[in-house]
Amino acid sequence: MAFYERSLSGTVKDAPLAVICDCVIATPRVNTPDIPYFFLQEAPTRPSPKGKEKKNKKKDPEAQMLIAMLIAQQKNNDNKPIYGGYLLGTGWHFTTLIGNDYCVSHRLEVSVKSHLLQTIYILRQLKTLILER
Repeated sequence: MAFYERSLSGTVKDAPLAVICDCVIATPRVNTPDIPYFFLQEAPTRPSPKGKEKKNKKKDPEAQMLIAMLIAQQKNNDNKPIYGGYLLGTGWHFTTLIGNDYCVSHRLEVSVKSHLLQTIYILRQLKTLILER
């Protein structure tokens, strides 16, 4: 089930961490995320009406997503992969965290048809991976 704008906190290697997840796919527990599998963060790209960039704490969507993945890994405590993705404008990056190994895909620019098709394929495969857990 997908949950939006949900807070997630925990302690990883004695460091307290907290983040607001733009989107998290997790097993539900009474309308709250229980076991998270996938996180998606988006960087704000819209300028304010005066033509200046809006100030937002989420300037680095990859860092926000990685924090969420680390917290989920610690909370799940099952040695299974945690998946993620982050957006910068129209560019998508997909990530995987398995143990201490963190991998990031190359940028997929969804305004390019072949990249858009790759993005759709990855999202469909992600659904399969999650359902097989």
